[in-house]
Amino acid sequence: MPMRFSTLIVGALITAPNVSPRLQVTPVPLQPAVTQTVIVGRAVCGDSTWLLTKSADLIRLGRGSRTPTVRHVGELRRDDLFWGLACLEDGSLWTLATGHVLARVTTDGEIVERVAMAMPQVEVFGAQDRLVLLGLPIVANRPLLSVGLRGNPSAVRPWLGLIGRAGLGKSSNLPANFVGCGIGFASQIPCWFVDQSKVSISDGTIARELEMPWLAQRDIDQTAPIRDVALLPDGSMWVIAASSTASADGRRVSRRLSRVTSSGAQGDSVPLSPAVRLIVRADKTTCFLLTETGSLLRVSDRGGL
Repeated sequence: MPMRFSTLIVGALITAPNVSPRLQVTPVPLQPAVTQTVIVGRAVCGDSTWLLTKSADLIRLGRGSRTPTVRHVGELRRDDLFWGLACLEDGSLWTLATGHVLARVTTDGEIVERVAMAMPQVEVFGAQDRLVLLGLPIVANRPLLSVGLRGNPSAVRPWLGLIGRAGLGKSSNLPANFVGCGIGFASQIPCWFVDQSKVSISDGTIARELEMPWLAQRDIDQTAPIRDVALLPDGSMWVIAASSTASADGRRVSRRLSRVTSSGAQGDSVPLSPAVRLIVRADKTTCFLLTETGSLLRVSDRGGL
């Protein structure tokens, strides 16, 4: 390929984002505001979005409500260290109490079931009636994620999609295989390696990969370009990209939301203020985002209102 043509391609990838007047941003105050504690899990079920924090608070954000419901998770044991959150189609909530214990939590914050896992688990997500898990050991060139059914979550099988990567040098395979998974649709969930700009969309049996070269823009953190994703029924997505600048307290923040086509191309994009932490819920025309100040931003397509 001639050098001149290569330069044009690179230049196209790092130009300013496609800021669209179609997208309107509206603040939605919450009372009380969502805690600033680290959120270790997010799951969407029907009209509710559930957040689980490092301090063991289970937070419900209901559709149309500006009042979060907070329940402190009880029945704690000394070694409980929650990570991940999955909401299945029967409404049950699951988290990792420890690496070897999968726990079912009621909407009132009570742990009512503990399932022992033979191998240690690192993350848990949900897809309809299935629990999608990142477990150890990680084997290079094999499916990274596994899946267990609601009735027997410890009997796991491979979840086709992301493929395990070998660690660098003498380091463990785990740092090279940190992943994020966004809000799915039906049986499909979008997942990605945190250091890459592409998403794997899978139902466990069939997977497709979307490259997003537009994430090479200068204002995006290239060490972890994707912050969150919400998959839509037509295969398109809402995508939060991570900013290359940190907040005042040093945390990585996100200040831009983009709509992405089913082929991975960037469509409409809008700057966000204040910065956001994650997607709360989304549909074809509207996306709700949790801000770093504990409120919501509503991003709507003017053409779809």
